[in-house]
Amino acid sequence: MLEITFKNIQKNIISVSVILLAIIIPFRSDAQITLKPVILVPGIMGSWNSDVILSNKTGQGTWNFFPLDHTWDNMISALVDAGYVIDETLFIAFYDWRQNNINSAIDYLIPTIDKALLNSPTGKVDIVAHSMGGLVARSYIQSHNYRDDVDQFMMIGTPSYGSSDVYTIWEGGFVPKNWEIGTRFLINGIIDILNVKDITIDDEYDTVHKYIPSIHELLPTYDFLSDSNDNVKPYSSLTEATNPFLENLNESESTRMTM
Repeated sequence: MLEITFKNIQKNIISVSVILLAIIIPFRSDAQITLKPVILVPGIMGSWNSDVILSNKTGQGTWNFFPLDHTWDNMISALVDAGYVIDETLFIAFYDWRQNNINSAIDYLIPTIDKALLNSPTGKVDIVAHSMGGLVARSYIQSHNYRDDVDQFMMIGTPSYGSSDVYTIWEGGFVPKNWEIGTRFLINGIIDILNVKDITIDDEYDTVHKYIPSIHELLPTYDFLSDSNDNVKPYSSLTEATNPFLENLNESESTRMTM
């Protein structure tokens, strides 16, 4: 059984599509070959279902890419040109990025893997994940429920040690100004809509904590805060802005979590 560990994952982060495609697409001769399925896992806000998200519903329903998000266009086109067929050998694991990553793995990623395995000649799939999608995939691969059905796993821009950017969202409900304007507009809009629909909510802080708990699992696990005198506050001294999820995930190279 292939042991996919955190250290293995860290060594295989690939950010160039050409290199990535060269790895997951086998050498093609004139003879027809059977392709191993590839699953793409979008990052936070990369999956969209307006009925679910804007009404704070639960359930899978029909998900797609956000209409203005073209992050995966080039890669999908390259894979299709190489012979992959959407929903046969190429799958998108859309998920409700508001919920915690373990739930996303159980409710969305594993069912997508099951579909892909129906067309796999090897009993395995390849996974390419972006941003939070990498944490969703790791939540499955590093769990006790892992079925040894992932061959190659590649992450692009996954915050395996968290991101200090999300601190202002989690602790104050403020989206960082360094985020892309479209992303800021979208998440602020979602927060505002949920705020209006729930009369029990007092402010953006409460909205984020109640409706987007996944933000908590993106908090950094390193020293990132300083006091008014610019003295760094050790992560170990924090009592609230901590991230047990990533601490557990990164705890050792052979971590297996309970799902």
